[in-house]
Amino acid sequence: EARLAKTQLVYSDVGIGAPRVLFVGLGARKDATLVTLRHALGAATIACQERKFGSFAVALPEWLFTKFRPAALGEFVSRGIVAASYSYDVFKTREDAKIIPVNEVVFVNVVSAKRAAFQKGVESGDHIARCINYVRDLGNTPPHEMTPIRLAQEAQKVALVHPKKIHCTVLD
Repeated sequence: EARLAKTQLVYSDVGIGAPRVLFVGLGARKDATLVTLRHALGAATIACQERKFGSFAVALPEWLFTKFRPAALGEFVSRGIVAASYSYDVFKTREDAKIIPVNEVVFVNVVSAKRAAFQKGVESGDHIARCINYVRDLGNTPPHEMTPIRLAQEAQKVALVHPKKIHCTVLD
C-alpha cells in the first residue's frame, strides 16, 4: 500500500547491497507536494531511528525530479529528515531511552545533471531544519534553566553570528 508516510521494512537477500529496505508510501502521485514528501521522509527517518539505524540511503522516484525543481526537492527532503530526527534528550539518563542520531543520509539515485542543484537544496534544508531544531531546544528547555536572561543571551548570540540578517535589542 502506498498510503502517505506508511512504512514497511523488508529484509533483503537479493544482493542489492543492503540487508534491509524500508519502503515509504508517498501517496497518490497526483497528490504529491513538497510538503507531503517532507512528511514521508520524516516518517522514514523516525522508522529508521526506532530500529536504531544511525544511517540510511534514500532512493527517490525519478518522477519527483520532473515534478519538482531539484533544489526545492533537496530542501524539503532534507528538512523532513533533519526535523524528524529531533529529540530533546538532555534529561534522559538511560542511554537506551535516547534517540539514535542520524549520522549519515546518502541519496543514491540523483542524476548528475541535477545533483548540484539538489545538493544545494539539501544544504539549505539542513540549515533551515537545524535552526528550527535550535528553537525547539529553546522551547523545550525547562523555565528554571531557560530564564528570560538566558533566552536574551541566546538571541544575542544568534545576532552576533548573523549581524547582517538579525538585529537584537534586549529590553529591560
